[in-house]
Amino acid sequence: MPNFNLVGINYGMGVPSLARGLDRHPLIASGIIERHRRTYPRFWKWRTDMVQTAMLERRIESVFGWPLRISTSPNQRTLFNFPMQSGGADMLRVAAWRLSTGC
Repeated sequence: MPNFNLVGINYGMGVPSLARGLDRHPLIASGIIERHRRTYPRFWKWRTDMVQTAMLERRIESVFGWPLRISTSPNQRTLFNFPMQSGGADMLRVAAWRLSTGC
């Protein structure tokens, strides 16, 4: 059975939180995160670039254009998580629209 604590790495979970979630020493959690970085370098570059662009432009948008305006000191994990949350919200909006219009 997969450990869903590992999914948190994608959204900015750090060593202390991962170690607690896995009930393992922080050195083990650190090694897991480092292996993830080495295994998925394109993901880590995309995520870093996405956050930097959002910080510079002070906004980020979902696939269908739903905006999130960014404050002067945003929580970086919020930006890491935005594509997943906004994608789910877009799917829900499309489903509601289709149900209400009979499409």
